[in-house]
Amino acid sequence: MIQLKDNRLVIRKKGKIRFVNLEKILFFERFDHKTYLQLSNGEELILNSSLKELEKVLPNNFKRTHRSFVINIEQLEGLNFFNEKTYEALFPNNKHALVLKEFISSLIS
Repeated sequence: MIQLKDNRLVIRKKGKIRFVNLEKILFFERFDHKTYLQLSNGEELILNSSLKELEKVLPNNFKRTHRSFVINIEQLEGLNFFNEKTYEALFPNNKHALVLKEFISSLIS
């Protein structure tokens, strides 16, 4: 179960509760029926929540940019052309996410 409390994501998993400051979150990636949370310190957490569930609790600086990614635009360092439909979002610690071309305007305006 995921919820938001005092600008922190509260993650409950297997009898443990973890608090993650929102400003430390780079992005969420959905892959192989799991959601991976990438943090600015290089740490990666695995969540049981879907991206759709996360979108309901996350604030406006988190944007769905691809069917497999929700990114924190406050941590975004740049965008590189990837192919005709996609850009690569650049984050600290050499982390990368995908951004569909149709979502670029919501990131830069």
